[in-house]
Amino acid sequence: MRFDLYTKTVLTIIMLLLSIVALRPLVSPAMTAQAQSRFSGLLFSGNAKGFWLFNERNGDAWWYSTKDTPPGHVKLQSLGEPLVRTPR
Repeated sequence: MRFDLYTKTVLTIIMLLLSIVALRPLVSPAMTAQAQSRFSGLLFSGNAKGFWLFNERNGDAWWYSTKDTPPGHVKLQSLGEPLVRTPR
């Protein structure tokens, strides 16, 4: 008889705790964190010859070479159009 009472008590506690875990997102939804820094929105791509940085906010792109080529700056005016080289 005691074994039956113990089993029911443990299963009831497990059920209550699982219910709390399951209903928690409804009571307090998870907040998403977003980093706000001067580098947010900056995409990076690179290989052995150098790397590119692309700013999603304004369309600026920079390339830096590990060889003798000087760094450069281009501007994306619109999608599907070639990059426009800008003097810096």
